[in-house]
Amino acid sequence: MAKMEYGWLKIRFGAQKYKKVIIALLCGFVLMALIYYGVRGMIPQMSVEEGSFSALLGALVGGFFSLAGSIGVAKMQQKSQREILKKNTIYKPLYDELMKNDDILRSKNPFPMEVWCDTNPRTIVESPSFAAWNRIQRDNRLLDVPESIQTQMNDLEETIERYLRLRRGVGTPVQKICYETLKAQGKENVLFTNIGDMVSGAVLNTDIDRVLEYITEYNNKTEDDEKIAQEIYNACLETEDIRKTKELQKKWRDMQNGILDELAMRIKYISMKYEG
Repeated sequence: MAKMEYGWLKIRFGAQKYKKVIIALLCGFVLMALIYYGVRGMIPQMSVEEGSFSALLGALVGGFFSLAGSIGVAKMQQKSQREILKKNTIYKPLYDELMKNDDILRSKNPFPMEVWCDTNPRTIVESPSFAAWNRIQRDNRLLDVPESIQTQMNDLEETIERYLRLRRGVGTPVQKICYETLKAQGKENVLFTNIGDMVSGAVLNTDIDRVLEYITEYNNKTEDDEKIAQEIYNACLETEDIRKTKELQKKWRDMQNGILDELAMRIKYISMKYEG
């Protein structure tokens, strides 16, 4: 159902984009049809005696279309106001939030260990936040969120929960690798409690220099240290937890970008139809 709704939105967006061309073609077709049938005598001619009836009929028809037009305009204005309100209070806040999250995942903090449900606290490393979406869920705006958006956001939430469970636990197998490798090389003195979390973050971000920094004593880097760092790095890359964490992070970004595409289309559609 959500995919059908999104597909229909794309059709409506295309029709709105080329609305003037479509209207011009339809008007041209109707005009040509009237000329064609008029020339062939298909439009009956009214006699003079029928003038009163014709005037009455014209008044009735004109009144009907005038009333229908007034009702139609009123409904269109109401719908326009509702759609613009949805754009400004639902689509744009959610779009801005997801765009910011995408920027964080792309450059600032690709593999976060925290995702905030409310306002993002001030931390050294910024993490994604879903404060706008949670506010929407807690008030009557949720009733106006399209089913396709709700479904995608719920699926995204489940994916993020799976990612976080794995991301917070990936340090355990990495710590085991670090302990075994460093002890075998007689470097127990550089081991510290959360070395697994630190090294796993470096490995996920493809930062072998940071791995070397963590296992080096007092920044006295040696050739042996570089070999040990490479060994730890390669062993961590082969673990299933690291691989699955990367896969889930990619899935998170892909799903988020899909929602952004639909939100962008809805915002553009409303702007073109009701504000253009």
